[in-house]
Amino acid sequence: MTTRALIASGQFERAAAQLAFELRYQHPDNGMLWHELSQSAGFLQWVRDYPHMYAHVDIAFDFLSVTAEYARASGDDAFLRAHWPQLLAAWRYCRGLIDAGDGLPRVPAGKMSGNEQDALTDELTLSAAWVDAAQAMAVMADTQGEAALAAQARADAVRARAAIRARYRDPAGQWISGFHRDGRPGERFSGADLAAIGSGAATPQEAAAIFAQLASPDVLTDWGLRSKPASAPDYEPQAYSRGSVWGLGSAGAAEAMWRAGRGAQAADLWQRLVPWAAQDAPGHMHEVQSGAAFVPQRESVPEQTWSSASFLSAAIGGLLGLEVDGARRRLAFAPQPPAEWDWLRVQGVRVGADGGTVDLAWRREAHRAVLELDNHGQAFDLTWRQLGGDAAPPTLERRIGPGRTRLVLPWSEE
Repeated sequence: MTTRALIASGQFERAAAQLAFELRYQHPDNGMLWHELSQSAGFLQWVRDYPHMYAHVDIAFDFLSVTAEYARASGDDAFLRAHWPQLLAAWRYCRGLIDAGDGLPRVPAGKMSGNEQDALTDELTLSAAWVDAAQAMAVMADTQGEAALAAQARADAVRARAAIRARYRDPAGQWISGFHRDGRPGERFSGADLAAIGSGAATPQEAAAIFAQLASPDVLTDWGLRSKPASAPDYEPQAYSRGSVWGLGSAGAAEAMWRAGRGAQAADLWQRLVPWAAQDAPGHMHEVQSGAAFVPQRESVPEQTWSSASFLSAAIGGLLGLEVDGARRRLAFAPQPPAEWDWLRVQGVRVGADGGTVDLAWRREAHRAVLELDNHGQAFDLTWRQLGGDAAPPTLERRIGPGRTRLVLPWSEE
């Protein structure tokens, strides 16, 4: 999660170092990625005596997706070549968890996925992560000239996306988070709802219903989203995952709203997280808040990096709509600023690994949007989409050379 923020902010060298560090401790026998490494591990029998190192199966899936994200943004194909055997080992590990019957992953006994509170045999979030991982592997395999692997991975993603709906959509029209080992379904309202949207399994109408529920007072507080609605029978505002407010989950929901074109709702939710950065040490964000008041939940980690990282990633990928393709020297810019913002500036956007940066200055003027770019590097291809109330947002594609460029788009916001 931190690596995603590093990639989004153009800190490619740090992102590569972090990915390489994670691969350093990959399970040598099965390719599994590790969950937690103690800073005192060199003085302990950490792997032998403690259960925390290789506990979460979902991390291997997420690792493949983030690695592909890094390679695309940075254009660093050399990283993929250098670590290709390890990436293949992680891919084989993920694929080894896939059920032959429905093409979705299962959690082996003694392991867990994202849900640490319930012993589930499978989760919608893990199945959605499998779709992402398979798509990511297909792209990476293309760059390595492995056409058969790329085709297999794409087929795996298509099959999984279709199977998600069959397995996790109940007759009442709700998404099921997963299944217990005795076959009982898990909770009906959770991060699984957003995972159903992200995987492409939810219809636009179903996604709209989920977003509407996230805007209700039952879920939405002044400081983020409750992990469980206040009306739920087992709601507990001080419980770690039964009603508390997570910065990670709230930022992730905001990013999903931006990607669905719900800019006003996304900006409203994201701005509710801003006070988190002043609650303790400046810029640091707690892990979890109470669901009843803006105070840290009793088990919260005072500085949980994924809270800060997801807040930043949501802003860059959602609010600004920035996407970089470093290998092809392409930059996409699709901002969705809050209605009260008349201007914004973005500095130091890296398009590729050559060290050149781009500064963007956006402002609204009546019924048009103005974008000024200062390109301090090589030429690149820009796609600027001005999202607003229009069903078909105006789009401008332009080759941007070194120096300053001024662009204008018509824009009406309903």
